[in-house]
Amino acid sequence: MNWQKSYDLYDIWGLRWIGNSKRAVYKGSAFGLLICAIVVLLDFVAPVFFRRLLGVKPALFPAHVIAMRMEIRALTEVDRGSAVYSWFLSEISSVERHHDGCAGWGLPFDWFSKNGYYPAGSGFSTNTPYVMEALSRIILSCPENSADAKRILNNTLSFFDALPRQVDTNELLALSYAIAAEDRVVPNANSYSALAYALLAVQGPELERARCVDHVERIVRWLLREQSAEGYWRYYADNLPGNFVDGFHTCFIMKNLIKVSAILPELQSDIEPAVFRCWNWFRETMIDKSGLVKRFHQGKGSGLFKYEIYDQAEYLGLLVDFGLLDEASTFQTLVLGRFSRKGVLHCRIDCLGRKWGAEFIRWGIAPFELQLARFESAREKIGCVES
Repeated sequence: MNWQKSYDLYDIWGLRWIGNSKRAVYKGSAFGLLICAIVVLLDFVAPVFFRRLLGVKPALFPAHVIAMRMEIRALTEVDRGSAVYSWFLSEISSVERHHDGCAGWGLPFDWFSKNGYYPAGSGFSTNTPYVMEALSRIILSCPENSADAKRILNNTLSFFDALPRQVDTNELLALSYAIAAEDRVVPNANSYSALAYALLAVQGPELERARCVDHVERIVRWLLREQSAEGYWRYYADNLPGNFVDGFHTCFIMKNLIKVSAILPELQSDIEPAVFRCWNWFRETMIDKSGLVKRFHQGKGSGLFKYEIYDQAEYLGLLVDFGLLDEASTFQTLVLGRFSRKGVLHCRIDCLGRKWGAEFIRWGIAPFELQLARFESAREKIGCVES
């Protein structure tokens, strides 16, 4: 795998004329819909050629993918010492982003969504915690690099504090996705904010730790309030058009709540029942007859693509989190067989059965490689690696 640069599933949508057409669709524009339909079709048929035609080039990996790479190296390389961490700090310093003095990380292209427009490099609450987790690992594992890691970690507090508060009461807190005005509240983004504040509550500036704990508690309460009776979370915390329930965003919330309860055990009694309710719903509802994770439960059809490796990656990670290693072994073998061609992972399987998108590393391929490394590490720890 090329861990330097790659295309991205959404890079063409960062082109201004395509991104504006996408936003026009949300406002009911027939012309915007026509443009987007043409883009989707050409991307489906020849994704790399289409990007070359548009002048879109492979970009350096965003910071959260670099963080995944560090985690993989730390789990798999013989030299798991300071060399890996020094490499990461060097890499991350070159892509550190600031918005009015707030350290956060996002994507290397413009992002157009239902919720707003975000210029390239905007920090996102969904990306930054991956970097923070890597920094936390360095602080705990590598004294010679801990000072630099702690400095960068502390700088993320101002980013999360700058996120607009969409819900803010004595009991509840929900934050925006980025430092921007947003119309809709995103539960999975808030699960990442809860994780970020939990990390800061134990390793951030000492005078701010109690306040960080308060933020975690209020965000978690809001998330639990937004959980459906069945156990899932909608992408947006509302019943407006365009909402949906899918695989990997649901897994994000479970994953992050599990991490929060591990960092702050006093929240475990509230978090654990909610996670298990979602987990049981997910396993009953989101796994199809083939054994793979479905893309959607509500709000959208699968369209041109039947499966995403992103869904499989996050589910594999949860199997590891729940200690279901035999099931994880069977599942990872299934995914590798379905998504690989000549040993190369692809990010999607389309409606024709084609393996599609080996060039889009961020979109599930890097996360799947990370979860594979976590799975192998967990097997090693219980001594079940075959000789």
